[in-house]
Amino acid sequence: MKSTIFIFLLLLACIVDAQTGEYYYTSNPFEYDGVYLNADARKNRIDNQVKTITETTTTFKKGNPEKAKLKTVFTLNGKGETIQKEEYDAKGQLTRKHSFVLNDSGWVEQKKVVDGNGKVLYQFDKKFDPGTRNVVSYEYRKNDKLKSKYTSAYTGKNLTEQVVYKKNGVSIDKRFSYAFNSDMKLQTTHLYNGKGKLIHTWNHDCLPEGELMTARKDTTTVCKMREESADGHFVSYTKSVNEKGELTTTTVWFRAERMADSAKIVTEGKHPRTQIFRYCADGRQTESITMNDQNIITFKYFYMNSEHGNQLKVENYSYSKKHGLRCHYKTVSEENAQGLMTKTNIYNYDKLKREINFSYTYF
Repeated sequence: MKSTIFIFLLLLACIVDAQTGEYYYTSNPFEYDGVYLNADARKNRIDNQVKTITETTTTFKKGNPEKAKLKTVFTLNGKGETIQKEEYDAKGQLTRKHSFVLNDSGWVEQKKVVDGNGKVLYQFDKKFDPGTRNVVSYEYRKNDKLKSKYTSAYTGKNLTEQVVYKKNGVSIDKRFSYAFNSDMKLQTTHLYNGKGKLIHTWNHDCLPEGELMTARKDTTTVCKMREESADGHFVSYTKSVNEKGELTTTTVWFRAERMADSAKIVTEGKHPRTQIFRYCADGRQTESITMNDQNIITFKYFYMNSEHGNQLKVENYSYSKKHGLRCHYKTVSEENAQGLMTKTNIYNYDKLKREINFSYTYF
């Protein structure tokens, strides 16, 4: 669980950087749909020798179940990984099929989504560095047309270059170049357009406060500092000043043990907010909340896993001035003695909207 927390915080840090434009990210429809499992759920599938999982969904209107039922069938390999997902409509006709090509580490190198007639709707192709699992090339197509493509180069685990291509897949749209010092700490990032002209620079030298606050044309100045204690606690500080001289400060507190406020992130500046993450002792429950600068909780997320890795409960809350903080989405699930899911109920604003029942075949 500890490694999961660190990965989660790393992703959060990346989100902060992505907002400044220092890194390139893309997320497309169905890319991660029903692909990755936690280790406990995957092990349970293997132990039970599960071959296929069928989800039968009943939709509710005004509290009453509709007669029509939808089916989704997942086909697994011997490692408990999904290699195919088929979706059927109320008449039992195939409407969509997802196929997955996985490498030896279980990472999806190719995913195709086709309609009931076999026409390719979406396709994703990725190549990974076998040592670090970093994505070194990525292509996304919709209706057989390239929509996004990029490549990444690394020195060890450190990203040194990202090249983003235009939709013809050949011409360069933009290029990011990352430079490190002898301690492999990021020093500068340069963003170039497709013709090689420098567009923006991120300077990671920790300048004195007065110099840090100086507005610089086409430059964002960033300072990151980290304080660690012997027991694994740490505090990290990031100060970022854009070309207009606007300061954004992000502070992360992390506790090594799982307890209330295991991690806390405070962002000050143009878009202030506070995020708090709480993990229980056995790592099966997580809660996250986001507050604005008036200490109003604007978002809340909670999930609870079983010892078999199944999500037994998920709650999403959102805030509005009219209704305050309300749970707009909730799932409640059940599992059998073997640790396999048997039923999931899905609620919107506490009203039952869908019921999913699970059945299995075995190797």
